[in-house]
Amino acid sequence: MNIWIVTTGSSDVKLKTDEHWGTLFRKVRSQLYDRRFAPTKPPNTDDSEHFIVPARAMGMVYGTQLTDEYYEDLHFPLLDAFSAKLLEKGKTNPDKIILIMTDQEAVFDEEDRRSDQSPYWQDTCTLKPIFEQYFKINFPRVTSENIDYLKVLKPQSQSQGLDNWDQALVLVQQAFSSLEIDKNTTVYVSHQAGTPAISSAVQFVSLASFGKQVKFLVSNEYNPSLTKVIDASQYLKGIQVQQAKGLIESGSPGAALKLLESEQAEGRIDTQVIDNITQIVDFFNLNRSLESREDEFSLEAATQRIVDAIELIRIFFKQSNYLLGIALLAAAQETFLKVAVLSKIEKINDTFTFNGSSQKLKTFVVWHPLGLFLSNSVEFESIAVKKEILRKLIFPAEILDKFVDNRDKKVENKQFQVTNRNYVLFAWLQNLDPNFKPWSLLKWSCERYRNSDDDLRNQLMHNLRGMEAAEVCEYLSGNVKPSSSSDVVKTYDSLVKDPLMGELKRLGLKFDREKIDQKLQTLAASLRLN
Repeated sequence: MNIWIVTTGSSDVKLKTDEHWGTLFRKVRSQLYDRRFAPTKPPNTDDSEHFIVPARAMGMVYGTQLTDEYYEDLHFPLLDAFSAKLLEKGKTNPDKIILIMTDQEAVFDEEDRRSDQSPYWQDTCTLKPIFEQYFKINFPRVTSENIDYLKVLKPQSQSQGLDNWDQALVLVQQAFSSLEIDKNTTVYVSHQAGTPAISSAVQFVSLASFGKQVKFLVSNEYNPSLTKVIDASQYLKGIQVQQAKGLIESGSPGAALKLLESEQAEGRIDTQVIDNITQIVDFFNLNRSLESREDEFSLEAATQRIVDAIELIRIFFKQSNYLLGIALLAAAQETFLKVAVLSKIEKINDTFTFNGSSQKLKTFVVWHPLGLFLSNSVEFESIAVKKEILRKLIFPAEILDKFVDNRDKKVENKQFQVTNRNYVLFAWLQNLDPNFKPWSLLKWSCERYRNSDDDLRNQLMHNLRGMEAAEVCEYLSGNVKPSSSSDVVKTYDSLVKDPLMGELKRLGLKFDREKIDQKLQTLAASLRLN
């Protein structure tokens, strides 16, 4: 079964001649609010161009007095092109026709109607008798019961006018809501006539309602030979690309990449663009490609991860994705402490001698997947040796004094695992760098005996608790209620991001700072179908 849904517009019905207009017009003039409508031709056109009249006036003059003779005066540029295409092959003959007309009578009062330029006169509802005759002649196999003229878009106020994109969409959705179309039906849609808002709404609602059943029938009123049927999949692919662009721009490149899988497989998307999206996805996963032999725990690689995370956190906060933002921020701060401590230790060139061997002090502290600890080379050395190494590395004395001998070497060594604790790293960094200026959140989160109930990160990780913007701002402020509004991004920028970046620069750490928002916009703009 085939169904044809067609929109109507003010130029759908034209006049081949103005010979009978005056006679017919005079008979209904009183209904036209004293408007002296007359057939005109578009400027700068030749003699073969047809006459145009506002659609409502055309219907009131010709539609109410239609005879076979007067019908011959009429020309249907788009409908003729559409009909010829549908009828050229027997398989595409429509079994049902659904006409979408417009009526803004409730929108424009009598005063408005006295203006020739009022959108009221562009309505197509009065053309119904003309369309009935057209379909009777051109589609004799389609019975009158299978031609639906009831889909009339009737806004109720000027704010709902047919030039309003949102309201046009609502009206079209309402018109389509009563359609019951079998899944095996082919739905031909001609959406070019009418306002741009109506045309777009019909495209969107058709695809949303009938998906791949849709075939768009399009033409050019000045060149009917260009009439063609476009499979819905082409439109759907275009929509998918637009959706993917939106996802990339909003900071969801992984979802965009997933959406483009089928187009990628068909070679419809440039491989370089796909590679660029993949690189951005890796960036969002903090998965930068390392140079051969580069250690991911090197200061440069780790610093870069911190900087990348800082940008990502901002994106998550802009999306109100507070859970991811808080979790990543906690990891970024912990990584910062390790990087900052190691960067200061790296500048200590003193040596330490034990067992007859002299080594640089900085080699006794290592960072690996489990954390930052003393090197395995001193694992079985005495507690005195370990404490002396840490003392020379300006480790906090108040913590050193708590280390005691134990016959059980495992128990003794476990004491030294405190080097990986945040509160210890924080105190150590302050010893190593008196100029270090911690931001409020870092200072508060490194307090050993802080109230864990106030720690959003802990509540998130251990109790799966949600959070509101005001709570996030309070957390970012170091558990102090901010005096300003609950703008998470502004609070993050001023109280965390800027001071953290300032410390990385002050420490002289190397990193590349990408303008990720700008990169996402550029990447989205490069995305198109081949």
